[in-house]
Amino acid sequence: MLDYNINSFLTFIRQKNGQIKVIQDVDQIENVYKLLYELGVRKTNVGKKQVFYRRIGSNIMPMSFQEVKDSFKNFLIKERIVNMPEDIKMVVVLNWFYKSQSIKIKNDFFDFYLIEELSDEELNKLKKQIKI
Repeated sequence: MLDYNINSFLTFIRQKNGQIKVIQDVDQIENVYKLLYELGVRKTNVGKKQVFYRRIGSNIMPMSFQEVKDSFKNFLIKERIVNMPEDIKMVVVLNWFYKSQSIKIKNDFFDFYLIEELSDEELNKLKKQIKI
């Protein structure tokens, strides 16, 4: 299991009033989509419909867009994050996650990193799984 640096995904800014502000720059946003790819998240088009799925080896399993977003959230909660400031609780990160809508379908990174063309066999298998 790899260690992941929280600074690759988020920046924490301490405000004068003591509150912690969580932000992302463009590189950090891009890293989220790279991570989603590592986690097996993919997108393809079936006709005019966008379909999300997880690829693990040669297996593909359909997933909802909510599950795509939850993949990043679960990573933040469960993986071995390094350089997480000791005084910042996970609740701060989760509050940011729910408020920010950090993962968006209409994002160039989404298509660049996650869109995948399926073989005819994989496409047929996916269509059966999602009943199209």
